[in-house]
Amino acid sequence: KDAGFVTPHDLQGKKIMLNPEQSTDILAMLASEGVDLQQIDFLPHTWQINDLLAGRVDAMSAYSTTEPYIFQQLGVPINIINPINYGVDYYGDCLIASESLLKTRPELARRFVSASLKGWQYALSHQEELIDLIISKYNPRLS
Repeated sequence: KDAGFVTPHDLQGKKIMLNPEQSTDILAMLASEGVDLQQIDFLPHTWQINDLLAGRVDAMSAYSTTEPYIFQQLGVPINIINPINYGVDYYGDCLIASESLLKTRPELARRFVSASLKGWQYALSHQEELIDLIISKYNPRLS
């Protein structure tokens, strides 16, 4: 919070810890706001908040369900520049498989992707049910 980053433009000329392939929403936000990506020093993400606290990086990408909670527990105030506030509103997710599985069992991989998509479609069509399920199984204080 002390760094004073409030808008995407405040990140120009700074060191940001993120993995571009996992941060398409952040990159889309920066681009839509006209931020020159060449003016940002993108560093590989270590997922160590101490890199931010020690000043090795100026900002970092984070999961909205995890890092803000950790910073709150540490008593460290932060600013969150959320892509949704800049018109970039989508959830990112990824599926990972080994090359050998994709080569030896491609149909299994296709079925898994299909089942995952069906699961997401169900979740989006039954949001109240899923909210209740998540609250009953996971600690609601973490989000």
